[in-house]
Amino acid sequence: MGTPENRGGLSLTIGGVSVAEITGYMMIGHDIPVLIPEPHADFVRIFNNGQRMASDQGDVSSVAAGRPRPPVPLGEGVAFGIAMALRLNAEFFPFYFSLNSVMGCDINVTRSNERTCAGGSRVPGIDGWYGIGQFYAGIEGSFGIYINLFVEELRIEILKASAALLLRGGLPNPEWVSGRGSFYYNVCGGLAEGTCSFNLEAGEVCLPVTTGNPLGDYTLIQDLKPDDGSEVEVYTEAAAAFSMQMNRIYSVEEYVSAVDPPRIRNLRPYIHSFAVRLNNSGPNIAGTGSWEEGNRVYNFIPNEWLRPRSSYTVSVEARTSENGRDLMVRGTQFRETRSHSFRTKALPDRIPDQTIDFTYPYIRQQNFMKGETSGDFGYIVLNRDNLPFFDMPGDVRDYEVYFTALFTSQDGQKTSRPIIFENRKRVVKFDVSHLNPDKLYAIQIIRGERPHSALNINDNVMSQVNASMANPLASMVTQRLTIRDLDAVLGSSTLRSNQYKRINLPAGQVQRFEKELYMYYFKTSRYHNFNEKWNAQRVPWPQEKITFGVDVVRFDTDLVENLEWTDIQEFKVVDHPRARTLPKMISFVARPPIDVEFETFIPGTLMPNTYLSTIVGPRIRGRHIQLTSIRNRVVSMINRDHGRDYNAVFPSVPAWEGWTPYSQAIVFSSATPFKTALDDGTITEAFTTYFNTGLDVSTLPGPGRLTLPVGFSGARVPKTSILYNLHLTAHNQFRSLQRAIPAFAHTPVTYQTPIGNFTHSLYDRMNTAERNFVNSIPASNAIIETRFPKGPDYFGVQYNFPLPSGALTHRQIIHYTFMH
Repeated sequence: MGTPENRGGLSLTIGGVSVAEITGYMMIGHDIPVLIPEPHADFVRIFNNGQRMASDQGDVSSVAAGRPRPPVPLGEGVAFGIAMALRLNAEFFPFYFSLNSVMGCDINVTRSNERTCAGGSRVPGIDGWYGIGQFYAGIEGSFGIYINLFVEELRIEILKASAALLLRGGLPNPEWVSGRGSFYYNVCGGLAEGTCSFNLEAGEVCLPVTTGNPLGDYTLIQDLKPDDGSEVEVYTEAAAAFSMQMNRIYSVEEYVSAVDPPRIRNLRPYIHSFAVRLNNSGPNIAGTGSWEEGNRVYNFIPNEWLRPRSSYTVSVEARTSENGRDLMVRGTQFRETRSHSFRTKALPDRIPDQTIDFTYPYIRQQNFMKGETSGDFGYIVLNRDNLPFFDMPGDVRDYEVYFTALFTSQDGQKTSRPIIFENRKRVVKFDVSHLNPDKLYAIQIIRGERPHSALNINDNVMSQVNASMANPLASMVTQRLTIRDLDAVLGSSTLRSNQYKRINLPAGQVQRFEKELYMYYFKTSRYHNFNEKWNAQRVPWPQEKITFGVDVVRFDTDLVENLEWTDIQEFKVVDHPRARTLPKMISFVARPPIDVEFETFIPGTLMPNTYLSTIVGPRIRGRHIQLTSIRNRVVSMINRDHGRDYNAVFPSVPAWEGWTPYSQAIVFSSATPFKTALDDGTITEAFTTYFNTGLDVSTLPGPGRLTLPVGFSGARVPKTSILYNLHLTAHNQFRSLQRAIPAFAHTPVTYQTPIGNFTHSLYDRMNTAERNFVNSIPASNAIIETRFPKGPDYFGVQYNFPLPSGALTHRQIIHYTFMH
């Protein structure tokens, strides 16, 4: 008969105003709500009048905020409740008063495993049966006076007060009783106001809630790779994506009722298992896992390639822990699982980009200097050991397997060098000392086989061997594209010729019984090493001082050979997530004073220059030292006066960041031109041959040979520009010091002593001289304090190149001297 949301009852209305009402419900049998309902709305309002203090739970990050609450589960048993409300309002001029009261009770004895105790995962009751009840009563009233000012009528409240009491209990397993009360009063509109609340509890309080999972239906696992039913390469990696950061503790609010503060649950989602299995059976595939995207993506890299043309299953299970134990929901362990089945393709016969960590020379590099190498070697570094494409298929006992690096220049010259394998074939090395300057090259990594010289193989046997080879090439394979009838545009006219353009790209051009495993293009610099290149420019570089409050020195010149993208920014040689990110190849270092011999400078170290040692040290670092001394004296005095150690209570002197190395303050200007990677057009043009059988359009002003009008000049190419920003960096550090010192000195600190609590700052206990020193720092002129001195200054330029390990090294630091 009725439900907690749709009750039956009686209502007394006088003059259109509801004066009293009584409502109730009774339910017996099945489909009974297993949670007691919220108290009457009037009681909730009265009770919360006395709950005006802020929550002591702090700032709670709730991933379930704003999400709809799950519906109340249903069970079997009995539930009934009754509520009565009285509302009285009266006026007897010039006084008025109002009185509201409410009382009610609810009893619920039901069986269900769909509920748990708030703040945990315990399922209350015996065999799902649990009884819980509540009784509540509240009253509020106000008394005041009307004042008629003729212009308007004022309603002045003299007294307002409220009181509410809530009693609840439950049994069996656990048995408990709880009482909560709140009181509120307000005299003369806030002249005197106060609240009071209390809690009384006995037993293990269990306030049933819906599921015991504050995350509700929040899904942890968002995606799983490879896709279900997909066909992938044998070097494919597996990954799982999650909807929230894993391995992080979330403080989640669990709603209890309108008159109870939320329970705070500390939950930590984590991966319980991640597995890749062959045919969904057998042991897990061994590999390495790592987190990315702020612990939202888990990548798994198998130690070995997957078996070709085979079926695999990838599965992930996520759980949530609470207080070191797995979260239980409805008596069972809370978990999420997902599984995908996929199949691998055939074994690749080339080195995929996804297996490359980096190459040197870099792929499509513009200025490779063969003097900037380790032992005259270039290399391709893979991200796995013993990859199978270095092995010949079939029985090769009667053949010699060899590996070579074939270099083809843009003018068709070919040179071959043997391959050297290192680190279990993870590093593929080849000699680059024979390369000519200022040439575009294609490098091909080739695997081949030749019969042993001692064997006597007749033509019939050789034909059988040839037939058994996988796609043997009968002769030199060439990839040539011939284009006829080039157009020459002359003004509004088009002149057509029968000129031939033949593109002869080296890709795929290999001998009989050879296989191209990898190929890429690069271009050599016109210089042997970076020192030779740098010294070929105009020396000294023109110097200019840019002043905008602080001084920045700029050096610029026209380089004979511009820098490239690898020189001035970090980069990846191959574009895939697992490839190594390499730092920029050109960097600057602070040089030691000129009277220190260059040979004594240790590569990889950073030494302060004249500016750092003569200006920054005394004027910035010296102030930090003096502030530390002042703090130590003040704290020691407080310790002596009160006989305790208060050192940890007071703030520390702000750290001075950036004392070493200041190299970040010497940079290339953003206006410096640089070459991008070799593009397809440049590569195609380098390997193109022209044949004329008719009209020679090269004698006519065709594209690229048009004469500029008189008085017209091309756009100015920006110069290579170096900015020496040490003054700007020191100025910023001094300004940071000026902002930090007042906060350090004036921060109020409260500390306990045997005679009471004291609140004051370090500044309050300083003497006059110390205060003057602290005040002088913000008042100082940061520009003048860090001004450049007159005289020589120095910095160094170094060119970095990678070793096979990926570590950077350099041969020489080119030092530069200039005058302020």
